[in-house]
Formats: sequence, structure tokens, C-alpha cells
Amino acid sequence: MQIEVKKVTNEDWEVYRAVRLASLIDSPASFSSSYANELKYSEEKWRSILEPQDVTRSSSMPLLARVNSEPASIGLGYIHNIDSQVGCIYQMWTKPEYRNKGCASKILQSIIIWAKESKLHTLDLSITTANKAATALYLSSGFKELANSEGKKLNFSLVL
Repeated sequence: MQIEVKKVTNEDWEVYRAVRLASLIDSPASFSSSYANELKYSEEKWRSILEPQDVTRSSSMPLLARVNSEPASIGLGYIHNIDSQVGCIYQMWTKPEYRNKGCASKILQSIIIWAKESKLHTLDLSITTANKAATALYLSSGFKELANSEGKKLNFSLVL
């Protein structure tokens, strides 16, 4: 099984959209958005997620893992404010048939490399408490659970 991780450009927005929408159907409780909401997104909105319009203020690293050329997993590294030195991870998800095969780990490591190259100080993310596989992935990658985790969300941070 060959896993290939590549940055998604706005030209590939339809592939990213398809996998993202599948993630919202498969795991609706894992995300703060919904299938119904993102189904309404225009082509322009999808393209702007993948490549922010104002690169002087924000930056993104949308990734797609393919297994034997089949889209299998996505993840999005994002810097909301270039000057803040803090990045976030969003939209991590793997198709059920490709889970526990290394796709999410490869995407996460690619985002960490991008964050270091972008001279970020930390990477932050939130997940639902029910997502034990994600918790294990982030802890094994050096993320620490933050004390401000509450309710059904766990917050994690990685100092780079």
C-alpha cells in the first residue's frame, strides 16, 4: 500500500470538497461545521479555503493523502494571522477503509513540517472527547492536552 501526501491547490478543490463532505457525513460530531452548511459553499469559497486570498495575513496547508491514487484522508494546517506564530489544524479525517494505515499520521507530520518551515511557535487543535484514535495520534506526535479542555472538546497544543 502506497500513501502519497500532497498539498491541494485550488485547482483540485472538487476532490478536497468531496472528501470533506464525506467526512461531515461519516463523523458529524467530530466537526464544528455540518454537511448541510458546507454543501452550500460556492466554488469560490472552497478555493479560498485552499488558498487564502490575502496571503499577507493568512496562510493554509491543505493536504490530501492518497492510497494507491485513491483519495483517503485530508487535513488542513492554517495560520489565521501571519504575525501570531500560532497555527491551527482543522478538518483531519480519514475514510473508514483507510484508518489505522498511517494516512492521518503522514498528513499530521506534513503539517508539522510546514509549521516549522513557516517559523510558527505552536500548533493548536481541538477534537471531540469521543475520538480516542485522534487523541492517541496527537499525544504520540508530541501534542499536549491543554488545561482549558472542557465539555465534549479536548484542546491540544504542540510547541515547535
